Amino acid sequence: MREREGGRQEVKAFPVRIPHLASLIPHPSSRIPHPSSRPLMKLISCIIRPERLGAVKEALFQAGVTGISITRITGHGGEQELVEHYRGSSIVLEFREKVKIEMACSPPFVEPTIQAILSAARTGDVGDGKIFVQPLEQVIRIRTGERDNAALTPVTADQVQRKARGEPAMSVA
Repeated sequence: MREREGGRQEVKAFPVRIPHLASLIPHPSSRIPHPSSRPLMKLISCIIRPERLGAVKEALFQAGVTGISITRITGHGGEQELVEHYRGSSIVLEFREKVKIEMACSPPFVEPTIQAILSAARTGDVGDGKIFVQPLEQVIRIRTGERDNAALTPVTADQVQRKARGEPAMSVA
């Protein structure tokens, strides 16, 4: 450090290398297409009664939706609280057991999926559940690196049912 006029000290700075901005921008061939340029997939989640799970799963398979995730959850919606008696004490059950089903759908499967859930889960009583449809920006199959619609399983319900029964798969001529 050197002293300047007025008692200030001068600090010698080391040169800093700043990469050229063009090197920070990925090559056009490596870019992912802009979301608006590809069809919008949807993440469909539904919360249903546990006793309706079998019927909903069957309806989804018949609609051609085979890739689903199921989670057991507890929640509270519009239902009235239940009061149960256990060992002489009254217990208020605020939360009910529910099942959450999630699936990623390509555009042609969105409406059939919603209709399958509605028809199989509806009892007409409070607490039947809800369906949530959200935009899904991107899907990537980890095993192959396939993206978007190619990453969604194209297996039909007929193939799944044949495989479950141990029947040979039909070949396409």
